[in-house]
Amino acid sequence: MRIAAIYSGETRTFEQCADNHFNDFFDGCEVDTYHSDWFHNSDRKHHSVSCAPNVKNVRFAIYDIRNQYDLKQHEDWLLRMKRNHPIFMLGRIQRMTSKAFEPILEFDRLNNYDLVVRMRYDFKFSGRLLDHIPPPDSRGQLNGRIFCTRKAGGKSSAYNIWDGFAFGSPYIMQSYFNFHNWIPFSLYFDSIKQWKFQPEYVLGVYLRFLGLDVIDTQIVPTRVLPEGVTEEDMRIERTVQYYADLLDFHPGFYGSIENDCPTTTDEILVAKLREKGYDV
Repeated sequence: MRIAAIYSGETRTFEQCADNHFNDFFDGCEVDTYHSDWFHNSDRKHHSVSCAPNVKNVRFAIYDIRNQYDLKQHEDWLLRMKRNHPIFMLGRIQRMTSKAFEPILEFDRLNNYDLVVRMRYDFKFSGRLLDHIPPPDSRGQLNGRIFCTRKAGGKSSAYNIWDGFAFGSPYIMQSYFNFHNWIPFSLYFDSIKQWKFQPEYVLGVYLRFLGLDVIDTQIVPTRVLPEGVTEEDMRIERTVQYYADLLDFHPGFYGSIENDCPTTTDEILVAKLREKGYDV
């Protein structure tokens, strides 16, 4: 089975996960890897992905949008439409994630692979991917179906789909990686208007809007954290970064976006932002 593994995200614990990915999870597969990395801050250096085999392309996306007028206007509009802090970051992160898939289209490689798999650098997976692929049926084993997991955010709605893992045929996954272009249109869906804006829910609505048969693989990835870092630390870091980004790129909205993270109180948030040099 020929696999294109599409990676994006933080590579900080990839060295601890790579052996699991390529010797266990992808056992029995012929794998090419594609990667997207981005500057989170102007002084950040790109991480190398030297422990991944068969690296075809690494695409770099610019995280700082101040000179990307169209993207900044787009995010301003999203924030006006739905005042909830994940919304503007969802579009940007999904856009940067999609960069890793671009070489497959650019170099006409869709027909090179039997399967495309969306992967994260910082999770381990149990079992083998091949064991989660159903046997062929009369429609073709992957036709019209996408295989996902509800690992994150799955308690609030059966529609929720985690954006860190999915697989399907190359043509199905081409639509999957186009999610970022659909996010503005999501705000016109009544179910999303009435629901608190939640990235996992919006992705779930999108995949079903495409008419796909969305199958929960029951795969539960295990996150590998840097030494000495807890899940609570990561949640706090993520929330603080949301608001730092808001202050950097959309300062007019700071103060009007609710902090709804149960582990990051307003006091913690303000203290952390001040540590970063923000006058709040």
